[in-house]
Amino acid sequence: MQQKRALVLSGGGSKGAFQAGALKHLLYSLGLYYDIICGVSVGAINAIHIAQYKKGEERKCAEDMLKLWGSFNQKDIYKRWFPFGILHAAWQPALYNSAPLRQFLEEHIDINKIHGSGRELRFGTVSLDTGNYRLYDESSSDLIGACYNSASFPVAFMPTVMDGELQTDGGVRNVTPLGAAINAGATDIDVIMTSPENPKYGPLKDPNVIDVAPRIIDIMSDEIVRCDLVIAELINKLVIAGASDKKVINIRVIRPGAVLIENSLDFAHEKIEEMIKIGYEAAKTQLPQN
Repeated sequence: MQQKRALVLSGGGSKGAFQAGALKHLLYSLGLYYDIICGVSVGAINAIHIAQYKKGEERKCAEDMLKLWGSFNQKDIYKRWFPFGILHAAWQPALYNSAPLRQFLEEHIDINKIHGSGRELRFGTVSLDTGNYRLYDESSSDLIGACYNSASFPVAFMPTVMDGELQTDGGVRNVTPLGAAINAGATDIDVIMTSPENPKYGPLKDPNVIDVAPRIIDIMSDEIVRCDLVIAELINKLVIAGASDKKVINIRVIRPGAVLIENSLDFAHEKIEEMIKIGYEAAKTQLPQN
């Protein structure tokens, strides 16, 4: 059986900066090449970035990703509605105008490079019409649109119509797309998650909907993450016991030791830089060598 290495990137809003730091170690320091790149939500943005680079370009990929995250400003992702701010949510489908995110992706992603990189790409969205999870790959006709929808943070960012359905953040149903990597034939999977194993959130002081919505999504995401990893572990145990004809899959997980940030929609530069540093140190500690 041909060995295929997959990278799986979870959701987490601005906590995607942690993944960028971890990838500095995996791609730049270790020079790891991944045949399959799977992501959801902010992980889809990081995944589509990596998918542009051919084998042998791992260091450049890591450098460019760090530059990208280092240049992030909130205005690159979303802005308040004009002139009434979140009051526009009474007649708009989201609290914020997230058109800047779509524009950002169009400016920084080269679809031709993805098609020529030789990598397999997977990320998902959720249909608000049916509730179903939909998986897209490198051959999909509108990769930018699919990536945007996958990263459209629920309630906060605007869902858009694609393939006849109103679609939003894939992280609502599938925070760590392990299944996509396994179905694509991965034999070794590195997972970069943005939440700790046992998250402990601080109290919300005078909370409003802008504070509560990201917290709710984070808590839901943590539970889905745990379920994904438990299922993967159970499948491996069944294979080892001879109860399944599948192959044992080597899964390595990198994750922070504590909650990274209270609000996943906070893209303040100093917080992004701190999460990049934490991600790099976590990867060096948890995955010290190839």
